[in-house]
Amino acid sequence: MQVEELELTPGDSDTFEIRVDGITAFSFDSRLYNCGSTDAPVRFGDIDFRPSIDSQADSCPPYYVWDDCTRVTLHVPVQVAPDAETGTYEYGFTVMETIGDRNSRDYEYAIAVTGD
Repeated sequence: MQVEELELTPGDSDTFEIRVDGITAFSFDSRLYNCGSTDAPVRFGDIDFRPSIDSQADSCPPYYVWDDCTRVTLHVPVQVAPDAETGTYEYGFTVMETIGDRNSRDYEYAIAVTGD
């Protein structure tokens, strides 16, 4: 598992990568994922997967699924509102693998927003 750490200023946007070996499903928690009426000052955009997902569950945030256990790179765009306060904005995600038995693990990270 490799996760790029990101430091942005208010009004910035950037993309970071998450690389996972041995994955069959992935889901962000809803803290920074744009679900419903979330008004988080730091938000994720549409995620690009390499390789592409095979299916996804219609939930918010969705579960992204691959048919076979594989190595995946996620490109995650992040947008910071111009009026975002400085500090750390936590997010998490769940990685699942199915090789015989289904296993999952939760991860916690943060994006730092610093002054101009």
